[in-house]
Order: sequence, then C-alpha cells, then structure tokens
Amino acid sequence: MCAHSVGSPPSSTGAARARHTAATVLLILGVAERTVMDSMGWSTTAMAKRYQHVIDPIRTDVAERVDGLIWGGGEDQADTPKQPPGEGN
Repeated sequence: MCAHSVGSPPSSTGAARARHTAATVLLILGVAERTVMDSMGWSTTAMAKRYQHVIDPIRTDVAERVDGLIWGGGEDQADTPKQPPGEGN
C-alpha cells in the first residue's frame, strides 16, 4: 500500500507521506486515538485529523455495520468486532 493510495497529498515529501500512511494504517486497524497520538508523538487531536485519512474501505465498513444494525435485526452487530477493511471483506 503506497502513501498516496491512503490519501496523502501527492506532493508530500517522503517523511510526510510516511506519517500520513502510518496514521491512516493505525486508523484502519482501529487503534484508539489516544494510542495513535502517543505512538506518533502528538499532543493534540488536531494532528490526528491532519494525518489520518478516512478511505473508502473504512466508509464501506461503517455503512455495512449501520446497515446490519438497522436491517439485520440485531443490536449486537454494532458491537461485533470486524476485520480491518481490506482483510477478507
């Protein structure tokens, strides 16, 4: 997975692209924001908003979970852990 494929600006330097990629991968993995902030060395949530990109597989996962909650007939589906987007989905 290249940095540009997860949403970093194509004009970014290598280090900046790596930060965007790492932050977005942590988002895809569902790592808690406070843990991401600690891992990346950030002190504000604004940095997470700057570097993490909501990509299509994340949007699809959310849509499927909401659909399952509303139309699937079970409240448990919202709490059911899902595989990270892109892993068998």
